[in-house]
Amino acid sequence: MAGLLFRKTFLDVVIVNEEVKKRSKSAPAAMKQKRYLQASRSRSQEKYVANLEKRSELLKSNPDPEEVRIVRITYSSMPTSKGSVGHPEVCRRPCIQFLRGHCDRGALCGYCHLTHDRRPVTLDQSQRRFIQRLPEVQFLKMLLPHVRSKVEASTLEGAAGILELLEREIALRDSGVVAKRIPRQMNYVLQHMSLASLVSLGSRLDGNFPMVWSQEVKYLRELARASIVNLKRSLQADPNSAAQLPQVSGSNFAQQPL
Repeated sequence: MAGLLFRKTFLDVVIVNEEVKKRSKSAPAAMKQKRYLQASRSRSQEKYVANLEKRSELLKSNPDPEEVRIVRITYSSMPTSKGSVGHPEVCRRPCIQFLRGHCDRGALCGYCHLTHDRRPVTLDQSQRRFIQRLPEVQFLKMLLPHVRSKVEASTLEGAAGILELLEREIALRDSGVVAKRIPRQMNYVLQHMSLASLVSLGSRLDGNFPMVWSQEVKYLRELARASIVNLKRSLQADPNSAAQLPQVSGSNFAQQPL
């Protein structure tokens, strides 16, 4: 802090050391969300490593027939393009060119090359207007049961983090307002959306939550891709194990680009 001191006929500037103020012990919501997200990711990584070790041992040992069946089912649904990672809940939209018979980009394509049960559903104009008029906390509560069912049915490592973030955000915003009745058709559309599509609806919200939530989906894709890369390397290192697995989209899964 600068002060003024009268000395003879001049004014001298005197620098006074000011005591440094301590920051508040409480952290903004965004900071808390980041720490919470880091803790959630740490738990997911630990679980991923544990499962990876089990899969590695499974490839080296002689598992029982039921374990072999599970492994073969897992590998038969492995992604054949970059956009297929995390299929079906956090993958990209289906590739139109691939559906027509051929995609020039092949494994480098940014869209999904795996089979989807139905065409991606979208909200119509009246449903979008309904969401815009819905209070934010009620909007989050509307998404909650659908996100929970997707996470519980998912085999993706770390998917529980998306549900935990949503539940925590609802607890922060909830003011005890009576929830508005959700139209049946709206619930039908939400029920048939993928987990990534449900998360993308959160972009209408204020604050940092939409960004943190969408980053969690990107993290799931990165984690799924890392798992696939390690499994491919295990197969390439052990040709005998790779030969026992099914063909994926007409080519050996272990020989596809990483």
